[in-house]
Amino acid sequence: MTQTDVTMTVQEVPKGWIKTNLADERYFEIVPSGISKFEGTKKYLSTSSIVGDKIVSVEDEISFEDRPSRANMEPIEGSVWFAKMKGTLKILCVDKIISQKYILSSGFCGIKPKANVSSRFLKQIFLSKKFNSVKDYLSTGSTQQGIGNGDLSKIIIFLPSLKEQEKIADILQNFDEGINETNKILSVCINLKKAELNKIYTKSSEMTITDLENCYNVIDCKHKTPKYVSEGIPVISPSEVNFEKLETKYAKKVSQVDYLDLCEKHTPKKGDIIFSRNASLGVASYIDSNEKLCIGQDTVIMTSEENNTAYLFFQLQSPHIQNQIGKIGAGSTFKRINLKDIKKLKIVTTNLSYQKRIADTFFMIDKRIAIEKENAKSLFSLKNSLMQKLLSGEIRVRV
Repeated sequence: MTQTDVTMTVQEVPKGWIKTNLADERYFEIVPSGISKFEGTKKYLSTSSIVGDKIVSVEDEISFEDRPSRANMEPIEGSVWFAKMKGTLKILCVDKIISQKYILSSGFCGIKPKANVSSRFLKQIFLSKKFNSVKDYLSTGSTQQGIGNGDLSKIIIFLPSLKEQEKIADILQNFDEGINETNKILSVCINLKKAELNKIYTKSSEMTITDLENCYNVIDCKHKTPKYVSEGIPVISPSEVNFEKLETKYAKKVSQVDYLDLCEKHTPKKGDIIFSRNASLGVASYIDSNEKLCIGQDTVIMTSEENNTAYLFFQLQSPHIQNQIGKIGAGSTFKRINLKDIKKLKIVTTNLSYQKRIADTFFMIDKRIAIEKENAKSLFSLKNSLMQKLLSGEIRVRV
């Protein structure tokens, strides 16, 4: 899109546009419940079958005679569907294959646009923040809130000419395709990391399995609750610990005096690992900066002068160790892992140069994952900002 593709206008109803609503029969047909009799079987989609605007699973294979009562919506080719339940964003555009082979749940609302409305433009409306905010506001129900067909007339929509609708849909679809491509790269990186985590445990003469305490020092927190202050030094609790990044921004803070007291056993430093003993059980953070901090209750420090702590950090994310932690915490209502059990976790050890090489590989993968997540986030944010302006006519496209 070039700078000459858009011009700015600010008016309640843009020039040449029509103000209407989803129940306006001149532009939309609300797909009624009920399905035509069919032979053989069809795939049944519940709302849980859809994530975003994609089919990710099939709820069931059904026949006309043997089907759930909610399997009662027939997808018409060219129709666009959204999940009625409050707080859900699930969209389905129906093509020829879906119309022939699928039945939808009554948890969906289907709209068939008429000749003067683009189904791709309607899809973008259903994806918009404004539409979903209004849908949620109009949702009712005692147990599961959702919007009813009777309230569709309250959802106001601006319609430009069909050509302008298609141009707007093209622009927003380009963003969607960019986000999808970014997510594909992200998925490849995440799957690569999973595969590499499993490779750590490939048998080799250079590797041995031993207790964690034989290679790393596990230092417990000081079991006391300090006096918190508004300005001071971050004290890390389980809620700040995650594998992606140690979050200190919203951590509680302590004075210098309490900091020194909490660090009596060990002062956390760059390269140490903070491990959560409950709540986010078995989750760890790698300290990658020289920020001054201390640990609070239900956390421990893992450190070593002889072995690479980053190598251990990535092992802690592996199924091998997470399965051990899961078994230790199984059966209890309050999930918690004791210090002695942490020390006895079985890890793989090898020579220091190989540890570093493995850790560097994972750091490289994590860096790419972080970049792709940020790219997807930026594209999504930019699309949402532009979407509102395009769908309201604040930004006009040249046709």
